[in-house]
Amino acid sequence: MKQDDVLTLIITDVGYAGEGIAHLDEYTVFVPFALPEEEVTAKVNYVKGRIAYATLLEVKKASLHRVTPPCNRYAKCGGCDLMHADYDYQLRLKRAQVEITLAKAGVAASVKPCVPSLKQLGYRNKMSLPFGIVEGKVALGFYREGTHKLVRLSRCPLHEAWAEKIIKATLDFAETYDLSVYDSRTGKGLLRHLVARKMGEHVDVTLVINRDKLPHWTEYVNRLHSVWPDFCLYVSPNLRHNNVIMGDKIYLRWGNPYVHTVEGVRVSVNPLSFLQVNDDVCAAIYAKVREAVDPRVGRTIVDAFAGVGTLGASFAKAGADVYNIEIVPEAIEDADRLAEANGVKEHNLCGDSALLLPELLRELGKDAPTVYDMSLQPPYMAAIAEGRKTYELRLLDEKRQKVNVGDIIRFESEGKSLYCRVNDKLIYENFAALFAALGTEMTCAEPIPVEEAAESMAAIYPPERQAKYAAVALGVEPVNAMGVTVVLDPPRKGCKEVAETLSKMDEEARGLRNALSNEAWETVKLPMVDRIVYVSCNPATLARDLASLQKSYCIEEVQPYDMFPQTRHVETVVCLSKQKPDGHIEICLH
Repeated sequence: MKQDDVLTLIITDVGYAGEGIAHLDEYTVFVPFALPEEEVTAKVNYVKGRIAYATLLEVKKASLHRVTPPCNRYAKCGGCDLMHADYDYQLRLKRAQVEITLAKAGVAASVKPCVPSLKQLGYRNKMSLPFGIVEGKVALGFYREGTHKLVRLSRCPLHEAWAEKIIKATLDFAETYDLSVYDSRTGKGLLRHLVARKMGEHVDVTLVINRDKLPHWTEYVNRLHSVWPDFCLYVSPNLRHNNVIMGDKIYLRWGNPYVHTVEGVRVSVNPLSFLQVNDDVCAAIYAKVREAVDPRVGRTIVDAFAGVGTLGASFAKAGADVYNIEIVPEAIEDADRLAEANGVKEHNLCGDSALLLPELLRELGKDAPTVYDMSLQPPYMAAIAEGRKTYELRLLDEKRQKVNVGDIIRFESEGKSLYCRVNDKLIYENFAALFAALGTEMTCAEPIPVEEAAESMAAIYPPERQAKYAAVALGVEPVNAMGVTVVLDPPRKGCKEVAETLSKMDEEARGLRNALSNEAWETVKLPMVDRIVYVSCNPATLARDLASLQKSYCIEEVQPYDMFPQTRHVETVVCLSKQKPDGHIEICLH
């Protein structure tokens, strides 16, 4: 097989990038825009070893899932890559993409069906278009896949009508004042990118230019006014010769910054703020994260890629103790302002999560209560959990003598655990005296006569042992929040170092646990991350990071979301919980 060969192929599978996969002799051939079960002809672009990449020429036998794309730029502009498949099939492909990617990394997990987007078209609230010259005129569009050649467009079906209006007003402005277009080869020219984001009925418009000031900007404001009443105009100078869209600074030229509400948190938005492009799916993902972290009073939550702290602020409003970590100083400054504006208290830390997270966890561990392990029969643990039994009765032996009010008891019964805070400690000469003082309604699983209760305890603890140690009633109350919950929402490159750090800290805790006696272990203060919620936009890096995390954490749920209909991209939320190492429990935070 060689370049320019024309092949007739049967597509049998779909690849990571949404392309069809065929096998011919010893070669695997990737064909974009082809679907499984289709017979196609394709032209070979290049061959590398036993892998070939080809361009689709003709679909000779179409899949039942093939549809006509609602866009005349499809397969040209480098944007969408699944618009030729019906929507239900797109969801199936995305679920399979996550399943296969995880399996290849050795991650054993069941993947739920992909949550659909309410809108399959017109769902994007943001556009970012480069300027170019097409047929001698200023144009906006997308670059053809793998090239720097601009495909001109006046509208995109992934955006609603507002985008078409902003594009037209911008091109009219550029043509009227004969504005030049940036040329990456020479570094000359004015117009670089048009960036616009719609929030409610408001639109933020940003022109990225290769100059400090935008000429005739008041005339641009007038043109925007003629097509959209509620907007801001920003200018972002970018004088660097690179592919980064936005410059380091932005200047507001018209309008007032928009205040956006996310998860009940009011956020003052600017063009450098990160917001998801699909409002409905974003709301569904945030609801899932909120459910998973359970931000009640007493819960400690660390958002390791916090951005401006929007999610963290919503957790803090619910009563959680929140620590936001973000490597960008400006974002941390925004997070401080956000917390103040919303009247919430949270800790915003600037730095690399891989470095700051272990430091933070160890610092939090210094204030961790002492945790004691105690076994308990199922009926008694159920009674404590349901609030029918508020005192646990024990012999006041050497171990129970150490337990103080404020400590934590982890009750273990048939592989299940219940964490309780000690809120009282009452000591009696023996169990007969204990029951005479407290009765049996809140000290036993079910109320029984006092004499019968005393006899049952004497069968467990003989009178001579009661005489030696006395009896103790430990007032216990179940606690909802144990340990730290970490939220991971990294960029596409994932968070390899953070995942490895979390696993390494767990291994350290296990090693220390195995090296110490039970008595010594009770006094050791170590942090514990008992839950992780990972939000990923890249199945490949997600799989890599989960392969590290699954050494210490159980994967409870893998839920894909279709944040980007018509494209191969998929968002995934993974919920993980702490494994119980060798039947023991690590020290937890309250």
